Amino acid sequence: MPSKAAPCPQEHPDCQELRTEECLPIRLVPHSQIFRFFGRQDILDTVHQVLDDEAQKEQRRFTLFGLGGSGKTQIAVEYTYRHLDKYQAVMCILADSPDKIQQGFRDVAELMGMERTATNAGQAKTYVLHRLANCGDKYLLVFDNVDDIAIIKDCFPVSKGGSILITTRDAASASNKSQYKVIVPKFSIEEGARFLDSLICEEIPATGEEAQRHDLLLRISSIFHGYPLGLSQVAGFTRSGGSSLENFELLLQDQKSSSATSSLPVDDYHQTLSKTWELLLGSLCPESRLILDILVYLDPDSVPYELFREGSKDLGSGETYGQMTFTSDAVKFWEALTGLRRQTLIPTNSTLQTMSIHRFSQDRARSQLIQDTHRRKEIFQLTLHLLTNAHPEFLNYSKHWAPAIWRTSEKFLPHVKTLQRAFLADPAVFKGTETRLAQVMYHCATYEFESNHYTEAAESFKTTRKVLAMAHEPDLLLLCDCFRVEGRLFNEMNMPKDAKRRNIEAKKLAELCIEKGLFDNYDSRMPRILTGLGNTMSQLGEFDQALTLQHEAMRLCREVPREQSDAATIVQLNLGFLILRMGDVVGAERLLLSTVDEAPNAAYAWYPLGNTYLQQRKVEESLAAHLTALRIYITWFGEYHTFVADSLYKTGEILLLHKADAQQASEYLRKAHHIYRAQSSCTDVRRALARCARMYAKSLEKLNKVEEAEALFEEAWGLREETEGLRGSPSDRDEDYVDVLFYWCR
Repeated sequence: MPSKAAPCPQEHPDCQELRTEECLPIRLVPHSQIFRFFGRQDILDTVHQVLDDEAQKEQRRFTLFGLGGSGKTQIAVEYTYRHLDKYQAVMCILADSPDKIQQGFRDVAELMGMERTATNAGQAKTYVLHRLANCGDKYLLVFDNVDDIAIIKDCFPVSKGGSILITTRDAASASNKSQYKVIVPKFSIEEGARFLDSLICEEIPATGEEAQRHDLLLRISSIFHGYPLGLSQVAGFTRSGGSSLENFELLLQDQKSSSATSSLPVDDYHQTLSKTWELLLGSLCPESRLILDILVYLDPDSVPYELFREGSKDLGSGETYGQMTFTSDAVKFWEALTGLRRQTLIPTNSTLQTMSIHRFSQDRARSQLIQDTHRRKEIFQLTLHLLTNAHPEFLNYSKHWAPAIWRTSEKFLPHVKTLQRAFLADPAVFKGTETRLAQVMYHCATYEFESNHYTEAAESFKTTRKVLAMAHEPDLLLLCDCFRVEGRLFNEMNMPKDAKRRNIEAKKLAELCIEKGLFDNYDSRMPRILTGLGNTMSQLGEFDQALTLQHEAMRLCREVPREQSDAATIVQLNLGFLILRMGDVVGAERLLLSTVDEAPNAAYAWYPLGNTYLQQRKVEESLAAHLTALRIYITWFGEYHTFVADSLYKTGEILLLHKADAQQASEYLRKAHHIYRAQSSCTDVRRALARCARMYAKSLEKLNKVEEAEALFEEAWGLREETEGLRGSPSDRDEDYVDVLFYWCR
């Protein structure tokens, strides 16, 4: 047995409990505290009474719901800052989309001490929820702007303690997730007048009699129906010198009415706010207006300053591109942001170095931008340039995994998807941007795949190819890469028929690229395609064809230096696994040993090597090989990845079935079960969960934990029915749960 293998299981740290050491206090609040917060004391008191009720031992949940622009987020932020010292952990997660919820949990997990690697959001979420459920400290978890309450249904810690605060416009389902809720109304006309006065009184001196001034404030509050958003924008306009408060009514009357896309159901409010918006735009400097226009094509929450500072390097020619030079000057960039902040068009967070924009403001900016087709396209191209320029190139045709890009892809994923939706809504306007947009979409799709979000990745690759197909001359290399990675994706999802179609299409495109001279001698795309197709044919039982493909891939790899690509390692271990499946155990062992000798950290070779040893009844060697794979996978992906669960499961299975150590086995199987349950609903992961639940039940049965074992058997049988259409039973064989899995995980 090679000396590189891991120690025996009782010495291995991964058989210990999931980490529960203290990592508090934690503070994650993406919004800055609101200067001159006004009113809402009754709501703040109600929230406090519920969430800080020590006598209540159950988890406390409170929902703020109301129309857009009524101030739900501001109340949640104010409550959070006022009570920071009462909680050991305060975590605010932007929750209007699954992508942002995922990113929020990743940010929290990192603050808790979880290394930020390739772990997907489901894994980070599991980590966070586990820590909160077991830490015993007071915590406040805020989900802000939940457009669809269903997307947070599995985002609550399973604990009796803790406080949850939710903001949403979804009044119908607000009560489904909270014991308590309150509607956030607009201000009364009197409250609106005092709110407006609180925003401007220090900057605009009162003129005339106090009673006249108050009447003026009441009239303006009435015009805006007491909605905080509209009144804030009035204050922003007057503070910036747009007009005196006294002249504001006249300016509104002079402006032409235009439609708005706010969700507020008050037509004259829409018209008034639209007029105010047009006045605001007219008072912006060119740099502030440019940032505002770019925000039209980005996700409205947490836009990093970095996108403008890094993305604007190496800009092309053109009047609009030339205007972006101010972003390289920190003072000028801040002056442009200040112009938007002064008009209350954007809030900024100096700690996180981010900006955001209210959805109504974004919609109004969009309605203005689409009136100028030329500028609309130029701003789209500029936004696309910022995203692609801030995104490092992902040469995944030379590396099987590239973790260096994952952090960037994660950060910009919501913005790329927003830009993608804008393109698909009107592709004719953005003609000529297809290839560059597809490139950044491909980066994000690959990130979703590599971080184990199989379903999302499959849809993203499909959309990327759709965008590419619209180009006048589709990029053949990029299209080839899409099909190639999709083939690998469907292989890992245990969908060989879909994988075969993608791999064959990738092979055709690769041959066309070779014919056109688009590949050089050191390109490893073709061997990767062939080895992927070989894996597919192996899944389909076409072993002779699979063997031919793997040998051809290996021959091509000899032309690619190992220091330039890991393709040879990948092909070699695929060939070894195929030989193992074909029954040549000794040949497989020899080839896989050669692979780990040349690449000691190739976890994906240690796993099949462990299976090879097991078939030869070399139990100790098999156990050591799987523990080595486990150690490497944890180093690569963190503790909560599916590959980690696979190795944990296999270790537990060996301990139970071949060493009769039910106690140790149950620890590994418990952790594997925990990780599988946290993953996406991919069918193959559900099958792996079924196998794991059943083996875990068998280990507990040996330990006389009958009730727990029965519950796990029921879970396994139900999962078998879910994935195979045949409910399990006590007569099931181990093979019934193994044969349906992707062979890499068996």
